[in-house]
Amino acid sequence: MRTRTRIATPLALAFCAATAHATVTETFDTGFNGWTLYGDVTAFTHLTSGGNPGACLQGHDLNDGILWGFRAGPAFLGNKRCTYGGTISWDLRISHFASGTGSTSPEIEIDGAGLTMVYNIPGTIPFGVWNSFSAPLTETAGWRINSISGLVPTQAQFQAILSDITQIRIRAEFSSTADTDQIDNVILDTTNATCCPADLANGAGVGIPDNGVDIADLLFFLTAFEAGSSDADLAGDTNGSGNAKPDGGVDIADLLFFLEHFEAGC
Repeated sequence: MRTRTRIATPLALAFCAATAHATVTETFDTGFNGWTLYGDVTAFTHLTSGGNPGACLQGHDLNDGILWGFRAGPAFLGNKRCTYGGTISWDLRISHFASGTGSTSPEIEIDGAGLTMVYNIPGTIPFGVWNSFSAPLTETAGWRINSISGLVPTQAQFQAILSDITQIRIRAEFSSTADTDQIDNVILDTTNATCCPADLANGAGVGIPDNGVDIADLLFFLTAFEAGSSDADLAGDTNGSGNAKPDGGVDIADLLFFLEHFEAGC
């Protein structure tokens, strides 16, 4: 790792974790919210009851021998770099489980920056009841590139993916039987995440955090800000004061927020 002009201290990182991008929670109480299905599945349904608790989403297997699952909606996509060190969790209820079926397939896959990382949770999954799953968002936690037998992602690869998430797929099928499965309570939890809002780029000017704040971050932000890019959407503007939650637009609140943390070294 390169030495930087300003290095985020543990205290600064703790502060940034508290002000980092907000946790994303999907309980499906208001509908599909952009979620879709993948694989051999049909009958995509929003159930207003039967979830864990409340509403949930459901799909039914076409039984064509292709694993199926749920694909995340837009709230979980894009620049989620400030979830690094946090977790992604979800609840799943499956109607069937067959030991060994699809054992070489991951439970969750995240695409971004031209890469795919996958996570496998071994063991038997009880069927007919709600089960909770969680995966830590760090490269040392069991993630692999492309397949569960692939290489461990580097920190740079892991952070690059989180900085540009294009797809999240959560597996639902664990049986060769035509199953009907539900998903609920998908959460990108940033409670324990460490993130410096001004750490946007590495020394090459690529949009990958490198645990330091210097001129590369300033130039990266100013370029993104001038272009109106989502890379510069760091803060909302609630009642005139910036907060660390992107609001879908690039304006003076983002500029002031970045400059504040750049000057402070985080």
